[in-house]
Amino acid sequence: MVFFHISLFLTLSIASNAAPVPAPIEYSCWSCGEEKFTNGSSYSTALDNLLATLITNAPVTGFFQSSVQSAELTLYGLLQCRQDMSRDSCDQCARDIGQAVKSRCSSSLGAKIQLYGCFLRYENHPFFSVLDESLLCLNCSSIASSPGYDDNLKSALATLSRRGSSFTATVGSGKSQVFVLGECRGDLSSQQCDSCVRVAMRNMTDRCIGNTSGSILLNSCYTRF
Repeated sequence: MVFFHISLFLTLSIASNAAPVPAPIEYSCWSCGEEKFTNGSSYSTALDNLLATLITNAPVTGFFQSSVQSAELTLYGLLQCRQDMSRDSCDQCARDIGQAVKSRCSSSLGAKIQLYGCFLRYENHPFFSVLDESLLCLNCSSIASSPGYDDNLKSALATLSRRGSSFTATVGSGKSQVFVLGECRGDLSSQQCDSCVRVAMRNMTDRCIGNTSGSILLNSCYTRF
């Protein structure tokens, strides 16, 4: 069993006079493992080493995964930044998320945490390249959409085009213009990524139609509009 917490502020990327660009995701979403370890143990040292490795290396390419072995077990982790982030922004997000995981999931044997532009996960079991389409966070705005917006959102979700592990689509203009962004974990295959984004899109369509913005984070991908 895990504990879930969501604290989020999401800005919608709808532009009337300029091409839409991904807006910063100003939200936090985290899931901390219920099982704990003792501070000062070999696991604690392994986690410190893993976080340092991820924080140092992830900003180079935007994604990094690694494992660290202790006397008791092996710890697996990955850190990924949003693909449109600069290296400096990714570096800052990686540092912030390293601090956040210590404050929000202190001494947990596993954790998943998303900040404004990066995602960190670590576990005491292998999970690399394993597709996990279970829901981590979902948010739909409370602002009702304008006429034509919902149809444009459905069209955008149906026409997402993939470039690597990232998906984008823009439909409409003016107040009814919709920008959709989807992204997968960097360790997944293209087939796994396609599957995860489809699940995220179905959830988005079912739960956020009628609203001007929304975000959904699955364990292997996220989508927002």
